[in-house]
Amino acid sequence: MTPNELASVTPPLVRPALAGRVGFLLVALIGCAVDLWSKTAIFARLGDGGTGMNVLPVIPGWLSFQTAMNKGGAWSLLQGYPGFFLVVRSIAIVVVFYFFTKADPKRFLFLWGLGFVLAGAAGNLWDQVVHDAVRDFIKLDFIHFPIFNLADTWINVGAGLIVLQWLLESRKK
Repeated sequence: MTPNELASVTPPLVRPALAGRVGFLLVALIGCAVDLWSKTAIFARLGDGGTGMNVLPVIPGWLSFQTAMNKGGAWSLLQGYPGFFLVVRSIAIVVVFYFFTKADPKRFLFLWGLGFVLAGAAGNLWDQVVHDAVRDFIKLDFIHFPIFNLADTWINVGAGLIVLQWLLESRKK
């Protein structure tokens, strides 16, 4: 079945153009809300990292929640330059909206990827403005890796979806 034939039998609410635009908005809103809720819930339970009781094993030996206030960038890089990351996160949000307005609405993986990047950038920007640091809490116990949060995960998922869209399109050429 060709894409045109498929479009003619696909219900209007799941057509790719609508799925891309609506998906972007849903992913961005829900992703940011889940990120902020998870940070609030974990930090309410464990504290801000300043106490000795800020670790909660989730899957012993694999995954735990451990709170940390990150005043730097990804993986706590460049600590002490909060103004730089405030600008970078703000520019990222503007760039995401620019690409959203220019993107072909049928490129739903690209648009959903942008939604994930927006969710992550907005969640971390909110933290930086409201808490003067990004709240991190996910710790992988089986590997030496910095503590992170869902916003960081959303940014990586978004980047992966954008790359996947590009790979799928380059394969068709």
